[in-house]
Amino acid sequence: MLSSNLEALRKHSPQLARQIEQTELTGKTTLFVGPNGDINLAYEDIALHRIADPLGEAREVFDDNVPEEARDQDGVLFMYGLGLGYMLRRAFVSTKGQIIVFEPFLDVLRQTLEVVDFTQELASPRVHIITSVDQVVKAVSGRFLMGDALKTFALPSYELKEPEIYLSVLNELKSVMIMTAVGQQTAVLASESFTETSLRNLKQVLKYPETAFLNDQFKGMPGVVVSAGPSLDRPGVIESLKAHRDNLVIAAVGTACKALDHAGITPDFVTILESKNVAMQLKDVSFIPDTNLVLLTQSHESLFNLPAKRTFVSYTVADPLRPWLSKALDRKLYPYYNQGTVSVMALVHLIAMGCNPIFLIGQDLAFPEGKLYASHAAYKGYRIVEDEKGNKMCEMENSDDLVGVFLKDQAAWERKRRSMVKGFLETEGWNGEKLLTRMCYLSFKKSLEYVRQIFCNTHLVNCSEGGAKIEGMEHLPFAEAFEKYEVKKYHPQPQLQQLLEEHYILQPEGSEDYQKVYAQYQQDRVDLECLVETTKDAMARVKKIEKALKNRPVIDVSVQKQLAKLDDMDQEMTRLSKENSLINSYIRMEMFKFAKKYNRKFILEDVELQPGDIDAMKENLESSVYLYKTIQKGARRLMETLEIVFKDFPVGEPATESGGLMVLEPTFARIKKR
Repeated sequence: MLSSNLEALRKHSPQLARQIEQTELTGKTTLFVGPNGDINLAYEDIALHRIADPLGEAREVFDDNVPEEARDQDGVLFMYGLGLGYMLRRAFVSTKGQIIVFEPFLDVLRQTLEVVDFTQELASPRVHIITSVDQVVKAVSGRFLMGDALKTFALPSYELKEPEIYLSVLNELKSVMIMTAVGQQTAVLASESFTETSLRNLKQVLKYPETAFLNDQFKGMPGVVVSAGPSLDRPGVIESLKAHRDNLVIAAVGTACKALDHAGITPDFVTILESKNVAMQLKDVSFIPDTNLVLLTQSHESLFNLPAKRTFVSYTVADPLRPWLSKALDRKLYPYYNQGTVSVMALVHLIAMGCNPIFLIGQDLAFPEGKLYASHAAYKGYRIVEDEKGNKMCEMENSDDLVGVFLKDQAAWERKRRSMVKGFLETEGWNGEKLLTRMCYLSFKKSLEYVRQIFCNTHLVNCSEGGAKIEGMEHLPFAEAFEKYEVKKYHPQPQLQQLLEEHYILQPEGSEDYQKVYAQYQQDRVDLECLVETTKDAMARVKKIEKALKNRPVIDVSVQKQLAKLDDMDQEMTRLSKENSLINSYIRMEMFKFAKKYNRKFILEDVELQPGDIDAMKENLESSVYLYKTIQKGARRLMETLEIVFKDFPVGEPATESGGLMVLEPTFARIKKR
């Protein structure tokens, strides 16, 4: 039994299969028969299932935690404890979604796979077994899509035997869910719209330089990230920042600019990420003509038109426009780590510049005393209040700041402000106190904690007094931190101004960079049309194979020839899609669903249409058609976007065959030839 179970497990988890195979039973597990004749398993003399009627226990726990309406949904079940697998089998036959089983004891896994046939479950891409808390992130984030139902439950014996492990698993699950939800909002759900915005900004993106020439230029010099939390109002915070302004490199987020302007402080950099029109954050801010604006490629077009002294473009690691542009321009574009929060983006820019230590102010990540923002910041009137019945809700002095930008109309704001508090959670503050916060702020907190781990050589000091505790950071009031790190002795401003004056260069429209990008577009038109035609041909080929298998369910020479031709098409689609990073944005949602359904992680590489048994062949053909349709739809949508972007694109002098820019006109003959 062990051999067949491990063979099934190797299909999706070869490393775990090897680990179980190498595990020797140590005598901690005991198989026994209960009073009703049911097989049971004990670990360290504790029965893992109810001694009388373990099958009934599995049914009861499952029914209590997974309602009928959730069983047909494409969600995720997270089970703590496998035991002999009564619960796994119940879940497998009763649901259609993903099943993650956390089994902390390798002895139990080994013993169970020796005596119970789980070949069907283990061979299924729906079932994934993990054995440690550090595997939770990968297991859940790769299988959960925003909108899915997540049900978590435990075998009662496991919950009683190892409550601290179960608690750590639940805490990790909460963190993973928060991060996954926020990350997918940008990387999966909004990937296509963000990429379209980036492409529509292409004229501006090419015009403005990166900040990369500032990297490593301020090693050992102090920096500060100014956010808009209510701790900015703490006595001495703004005063200390103003007194030491010239001793620091200051990066501010857009929402904090009005508060800084009120105090007469001009930051060196203002970072804004939003793809919505949030220019009102900087409305009437007097220092904009004297500061440097840092935008992402997907920032709203209105932000590129702000009258800043200088505007920079920044690329994130996950920005699909970056590798596409890098290929077109034939030079490296520097990628910055980011997880969708403007404070993290401002922070990683200072880290890249070499600033150390870096102080965080206004980074409350919570709502002390019901306040959401500092008193002079944008959205300053946004706060939590109680009505006459003691019910909490949000209010804002000027709701126009949100309506029309983040909300469609006043009615939407009224609904939102009354429902927002339902999603409020608690988090630990500086001194262990409980603070009110929201799920998105907890995800920002987790992102900052990951930044601290990744960039461990940079010392980060959280000076947002009274806000949330950020694990791993030093927590000090701002004035104390300045004294401790002797900020007065540093003078980065002369060097910063000299670098900006010497290396900040704008690209004129129609320059060589614009021509290179236009040439890349011309090539992409050919490749994308070729991709569409190839998917059409491939789907027609699949129909022929399916018809042949239906008439004669044998993989004969004729079918093998068809499969060989289909394999050639797969390789061509793989090549074309790999060479265009933009198309991934247009198929990411469907590919995520594909990966969950078929347990395949890459577009085409895992689809092996080799002769084998008929069932495996049919599954491969089904998964291939799914891919072909997805790729074809994505290629068409990308072509539509590119056509709009490049309709009036400035390319300077008309292109000639000998003048450097060769305009490629795709034809059906060229496509078929490829």
